Amino acid sequence: MREIRAIIVDDELPARKGLRNLLSREPDIRIVQECQNGPAAVVAIKADKPDVVFLDIQMPGMNGFEVLAALAPLTPAEMPIVIFVTAFDEYALRAFTVHALDYLLKPIDAERFRQTLDRMREQMHGRRPQDIDGKLLDLLTQIREEKQHIEKIVAGGADKRASVQDRLLIKSGEKMVLLAVEKIDWIEATGDYITIHAGPQRHLIRETMTSIEARLDKQKFLRIHRSTIVNVDRIAELRPLFAGDYRVVLQNGVQLTLTRTHRNRLRQFLEKFE
Repeated sequence: MREIRAIIVDDELPARKGLRNLLSREPDIRIVQECQNGPAAVVAIKADKPDVVFLDIQMPGMNGFEVLAALAPLTPAEMPIVIFVTAFDEYALRAFTVHALDYLLKPIDAERFRQTLDRMREQMHGRRPQDIDGKLLDLLTQIREEKQHIEKIVAGGADKRASVQDRLLIKSGEKMVLLAVEKIDWIEATGDYITIHAGPQRHLIRETMTSIEARLDKQKFLRIHRSTIVNVDRIAELRPLFAGDYRVVLQNGVQLTLTRTHRNRLRQFLEKFE
């Protein structure tokens, strides 16, 4: 049985212990190092050349994607298999779009962990750099392009809308759906989740209103309530209520509430048409 050398990267000790316990039950896996931050992980991966890295994404200072970007000088044959470990679905979905990578959501489910290890072993036995590692390098290219976009925006050398997404990758049941942003009518907060209303479709995803708002074009999507974002192209009319609130009626007949604390933003938008 071939030995599989692994590195665990996570800034939280309980998470590292949890992974260590799970991996200790696998006779063919040996943990060669544990790292609690991104810079240490870069050094360890380059020095120890592990077969697989269990990489946390949300770490202070240097996140998991930045760790991968720092490994770019490595050749495809030198790149380890990377399994992302995250508590955030949005990051996991991004990783999942690159088929060479797998991900584990915290808290880690035992059956999901078993499936991940099976996939990892399959990749190791039939590993072809042009397939698996090439897709990993595609992700690194995407990361570098996004970083360049951000740097241009900060420097004032690009339109701030350049980073706005025109499509959202969301998980709907067991499927991944690529939703065109222009099809969204409105979005509402539902506990720890948000519901995206797009025509007859409803998509319930785990994300905050703040994070989804940052991904949308502020010239087309307005926050009209602490739990409501609306596509302004869908607004049919406004009806005054009381205490400065308004009823927002959409083209499909849906009625929403615009609160006084958010009306200035809508007023600024409407002034463009006066």
